[in-house]
Amino acid sequence: MAILNKYRAYCPAHGAYVESWGEAPPTVCPDGHPVDEASTTIIESLNGEVQKVEVTKQPDPSPFAQPTYRTKREGRGVMTVAPGASEIIDYVLPEERYVSGGRLIVQGAKIGDWISAEIQDSNALIPEPYRAATCEAWPMVAKYIIKEFVPVAPEGWTSMMEINTWPLNARVTAGLALRVTYHAGSEEGERKVAINYYLTKRLA
Repeated sequence: MAILNKYRAYCPAHGAYVESWGEAPPTVCPDGHPVDEASTTIIESLNGEVQKVEVTKQPDPSPFAQPTYRTKREGRGVMTVAPGASEIIDYVLPEERYVSGGRLIVQGAKIGDWISAEIQDSNALIPEPYRAATCEAWPMVAKYIIKEFVPVAPEGWTSMMEINTWPLNARVTAGLALRVTYHAGSEEGERKVAINYYLTKRLA
C-alpha cells in the first residue's frame, strides 16, 4: 500500500509555507501556485495499510442501586385501651425480618399516654443456656423504647407517632414477637390503637 506524506513547502505567491497531503512532493500549492521545491519537507506520514480493529461488546452497566432488601410492611390492631390500663400489641414474626421502626396510630390519645417497644421470646424459642448472653432480661430479648409519650391530637383527630429505630435495622428471627405496649393515663376516654410495622426481607 502507498504511503501518504504530509508536505510543507514555501509558496512565493502567498509568501508563506503551505501544507498538503500526497504520495509525491507537491509542485504547486493547493491554490495552484508554483512552490519552491527545494523548501519542501515531510512533516507527517501515514501508512496506507488497513489496520484490523477488534471490537468488543461492553457489558451492560449495573443498575444505579443493587437491591438488598425487599419491603414487607405489616399492620396490627385495632384495640381499645381503657383509662389507666395498659394493652399489649404482639406480632409474632412468621419469617425472619429486619425491623426499622413503625407508625403508631391512636384515636383519643390523652396527655400522659405513653408506649414501650421491645422484642419478646414469648414462645421460648431461645434455648435456656443462651438466654443470658442474647437477652436483656428474658423473655424480653431487647427493649428499644423504654418510655415515649404519645402525641395528642385535637378532638376528633387521630394521633400519628413515628417509631424510628434508625440507624438500627434489627434482624429478628421467625417466632419472636414485636411487642408494643400502650399505657393509658387516668384521663377519661377510650383510646383506639393500631400500629404499622416497617419490615424488610433481606435478599442477599
